Amino acid sequence: MIVVFAIQDKNFFENLAKSFKQRGTSEEFVERRRNDFKQCHEIIEKLGYEKVYIKENEHLYDALSKSGINFENGKVYMNCF
Repeated sequence: MIVVFAIQDKNFFENLAKSFKQRGTSEEFVERRRNDFKQCHEIIEKLGYEKVYIKENEHLYDALSKSGINFENGKVYMNCF
């Protein structure tokens, strides 16, 4: 079994923060989410599993496909280079 963690790229959070602020979210909330996002990245980086970082304006499917993870008839398979 293959375990893959997919998460937005580290630099993506500032776009989320802008979106939060535009919706009137408090600075305290934004800072908590910033810390959560950072902690999540730190934990995932330490794990020995595959990691896929989703870039800005990229869909999960595309990020996985670029990493060699593909879908066919509802099943997932990974290309081993």
